[in-house]
Amino acid sequence: MWTPDDPYLYDLDVRLGADAVKSYFGLRTVGVQKVGGFPKLVLNGKPIFSLATLDQGFWPDGLYTQPSDAALRFDLVETKKLGFNAVRKHIKVESARWYRHADEVGLLVWQDFVSADIDGVAGQQAWLSQGLEEMRQLHSYPSVIGWVVFNEGWGEWDRTATGQITEQVKAADPSRIVNAHSGVNCCSSKGDSGKGDVIDHHDYVNNDPAYPDATRIAMDGEHGGFTLRTPGHMWPGTPAVIYSGVADKAALTAKYVDNTSRFYLEAAGAELSGSVYTQITDLETELNGLWTYDRREIKVNAAEVRAVNAQVIAAGAAAGADATFPGRGDWALDGTTQDTSGSKADLTLSGDTTWTDGVHGQALKFDGDGDSADTAAPVLDTTKDYTVAAWVTLDKLPGNYASAVSQDGRATENPFYLQYGQGAFAFSTPGGNRARLAITPALNHWYHLVGVRDHAGGEVRLYVDGQRAAAVPAGPDVVSTGPLSIGRAKYAGNRTDYWSGSVDDVHVYQRSLSDAEVAALYAA
Repeated sequence: MWTPDDPYLYDLDVRLGADAVKSYFGLRTVGVQKVGGFPKLVLNGKPIFSLATLDQGFWPDGLYTQPSDAALRFDLVETKKLGFNAVRKHIKVESARWYRHADEVGLLVWQDFVSADIDGVAGQQAWLSQGLEEMRQLHSYPSVIGWVVFNEGWGEWDRTATGQITEQVKAADPSRIVNAHSGVNCCSSKGDSGKGDVIDHHDYVNNDPAYPDATRIAMDGEHGGFTLRTPGHMWPGTPAVIYSGVADKAALTAKYVDNTSRFYLEAAGAELSGSVYTQITDLETELNGLWTYDRREIKVNAAEVRAVNAQVIAAGAAAGADATFPGRGDWALDGTTQDTSGSKADLTLSGDTTWTDGVHGQALKFDGDGDSADTAAPVLDTTKDYTVAAWVTLDKLPGNYASAVSQDGRATENPFYLQYGQGAFAFSTPGGNRARLAITPALNHWYHLVGVRDHAGGEVRLYVDGQRAAAVPAGPDVVSTGPLSIGRAKYAGNRTDYWSGSVDDVHVYQRSLSDAEVAALYAA
């Protein structure tokens, strides 16, 4: 099978009488499968993170025409040397040699349709016919794994039409991934058509990452763009400092490594299937390349870039490997952080967490400022039924929310929160689904809270002191990828909603307890 790690190609000789043709072919499949709870990109049935650069194919002495075949191959080889396994060919169709080089070097290729300002029905049809011709022209190259129909709304005239075109493209080539809209969150985009295999955001300032839906993978179609001037290797004219500037090679390397580690390493093993760094080389006044426009100077330390890229690709390949959930946890918290359920999900204390008298024996005490107790990995599969129970006290009421028990996810919100806030105890799931009991709790008084996620009933339920207090529709599931936490939550990537008070006798179950079982748990 053909892969970026082993781009195996078969030589092919075809003879018919006196006529002979030499060619080659590669064998590979590409698709979307559920991996670790997320729709993920798979190559030959295995998850792969598409770590790409943006490649616009400009040359200072020929603009869209390279000076030689060796020059054409250079960008692909250097992309691979830097540890990337993919390339997005941006708003350009290259000569056949480029795609052969990609096949041989071993790079996944995301091929853009060529965007243009389009006037009238005739122009729209001409654009689409050229896109379909591009697909026919490039169909046989194994490196080409996906088609990108629109970019940031360039030339897009109607969101419904975008969806229809995407379906037409998919029908014409079901063997590849179809990205209806790279940068659907950006610029002149008409919005998400809901079609295709990909949800693609451009996230240059790392504040609007893509997240998969039930069937489509998530990709960051453009990011980075860190600018470094290299005197003696720049195109004449005022530099276009697009997103951020750095002082020197060391700073650009550090910026790339930090950005990749913080925003793509964990995501590669969870919800994200690919990213595209802008860009492999400078071009004209865009000075955000990893190489200069003249290809004379590399602008980063290759070894450091290659090392962090290898980590991201490895995380993507391992996606789903650790997606086993114990499904049970019992923490008596009598001076020990041990899980006694047999799941071995022991807790690690952080901050100023201390011990205090509990409802039974001892309990954990939190000061509401950075304290928590966390498992090493998720305990509950939050796409299935589950129950969360804990005894709690509050030393003071929070200004907004405080969470007694939560479990981290990679989405903006955690899959659930057993909490107090806005004048109520609540069991909450993302999207504002809060089973809540309005109450001003007595401070330093023990309350027994239980939250239940019941898929059969499509609801979340809250119990207080053994009695059902509320039930509301639960909304969609959010996959959990992080630890179960006592004393805090996580929102928009940040730890928050710290508990000020005590927590004791925490139990979690991979099933929805009934009213009678909750009452019995409280009585016990």
